[in-house]
Amino acid sequence: MIKDRDLHGPQCMALFKLLPSGKPVTKKDTQRTHLSSQTETTSMCYTLIVVNSPDPDSDPQNPRVRGPQTGYQLLTMSTEFQDAHLAEVKPLVEKEEEQDVETVHGSVRVTMCGTPRGNRPAILTYHDIGLNHKTCFNPLFNFEDMQEITQHFAVCHVDAPGQQDGAPSFQAGYVYPSMDQLAEMIPGILKQFGLKTIIGMGTGAGAYILTRFALNHADMVEGLVLINVNPCAEGWMDWAATKEEIHSNHDLIYTYRQHIINDMNQTNLHLFVNSYNSRRDLEIERPVPGVNVVTLQCPVLLVVGDSSPAVDAVVECNSKLDPTRTTLLKPAKLAEAFKYFVQGMGYTAVRMHYEPELPAEVEY
Repeated sequence: MIKDRDLHGPQCMALFKLLPSGKPVTKKDTQRTHLSSQTETTSMCYTLIVVNSPDPDSDPQNPRVRGPQTGYQLLTMSTEFQDAHLAEVKPLVEKEEEQDVETVHGSVRVTMCGTPRGNRPAILTYHDIGLNHKTCFNPLFNFEDMQEITQHFAVCHVDAPGQQDGAPSFQAGYVYPSMDQLAEMIPGILKQFGLKTIIGMGTGAGAYILTRFALNHADMVEGLVLINVNPCAEGWMDWAATKEEIHSNHDLIYTYRQHIINDMNQTNLHLFVNSYNSRRDLEIERPVPGVNVVTLQCPVLLVVGDSSPAVDAVVECNSKLDPTRTTLLKPAKLAEAFKYFVQGMGYTAVRMHYEPELPAEVEY
């Protein structure tokens, strides 16, 4: 049985709310709303927080930089702009293509699919520990609404070294890349496929890796969707959260145990786990005028399961990023939330299946 903290399937339901500029989101502020899934899974509850939107001062020369009406701009893109972005461009790959890419820190399995359009970024995914791109993202990207998005984007799925299905064990003495080194493998992947920029989508360890990549290569990242991201080094909360999950989620633990036993190379997985447990603090800080701090420069969508042990970590991450204006959007699924996100950046001529609700004031 899939529990509410599983965010990699099309059954994910979502609600996200923005808080006023200058006001950090706290756990008390986050809104929890139960939305029933149309699948055979149980009722689910999620919280999405959108932060770090583009600069509020519109740039008429750059249609991707939105002004004060960001909430509506992402729903009312002009037909002329959409048509301009859908110019005739030959697809980079016609079908799904798997390839082992050599990088500065070793080989990594990459799967390319989707259709690139002009100068649009590719969507690059990075999975969590105990998963790979198939188990983490395939259910979501096979969902109808996400397939509408991939008609307009190339999709690049990255499997951490040795985490793909049927991966052989590494040779004796192999030193697994650190989280920082895994992030530094991404430029080589982009170069291999001729990709200039990405919209990153990562969960757990993958979210950490993509965040590190965005901090080091801001010019290559146009946006991030971070699911259950923890920007801090490993602490006692990691151990406590894991212990609680083991005792309270027997069905979920059984499902993942079977996946790891049957599909994953457990020796390689152990190396990946050790690498993540040795991660550094990302040292992100909320920008202050006149002060040079480390922070993400791109739009960011933070996603966390309502009952996830990562709630506090995601809220902490949000408190260190630029807040945005008060807007209420109610996409029916995670795929719909992603549509809004990329449309807010000025991309995707995808028709919504419902009318958006008017913005609502946040209640405190």
